[in-house]
Amino acid sequence: LWTRDWDEIFNEKNKSLDSLVISQYSWDILFHGHALNAKGASWIAKLAVLCPELRFMFPFARPNGFEASSNCFFIPCSWESGLKEEIKKSRYVAVPSLWSAPIEGALVKSIVCARGVIVADNLSSFCDELPKGLVLKISAIPKFAVQDLRNAIECNWLPDERIKSAWISDFRNLQGNFVNKLLTLLV
Repeated sequence: LWTRDWDEIFNEKNKSLDSLVISQYSWDILFHGHALNAKGASWIAKLAVLCPELRFMFPFARPNGFEASSNCFFIPCSWESGLKEEIKKSRYVAVPSLWSAPIEGALVKSIVCARGVIVADNLSSFCDELPKGLVLKISAIPKFAVQDLRNAIECNWLPDERIKSAWISDFRNLQGNFVNKLLTLLV
């Protein structure tokens, strides 16, 4: 599957991870997803409670009844209205989808654009199909995930740049070629 906005991110010149290091991050963790439990929104909010020293950003208005601590910030935005820029200014982007899908658009965009991506270690989600070293898999159990997250920050975890570059290239070639072939057949 290919989306129109993927053309933009996959055609940008790939920057090395060094160019993504900034002196101060806008957010320690940016949640890239919708305000749904299946996408991991409540799971991230639980991590925020357990990590009061970190700043968490959610790209939607705080839903009624959504419990979140004071270190959670709700800034409604979409990919086109600032989310992409916020992702680039964040220490890590979290895409902890807790449901099975053949592919996660938010995860693909985050891998391409973010400094580093965090996922919940979940055998039934798309992240389980990704190569080791591309994303940081932390425990799906919040009390254990907190230590994984703190360890990543302490050691300044980053994805393996060779694995990331290879995955992006392979994904673009496989998915992009599929779409081009399909469009050729339809025309």
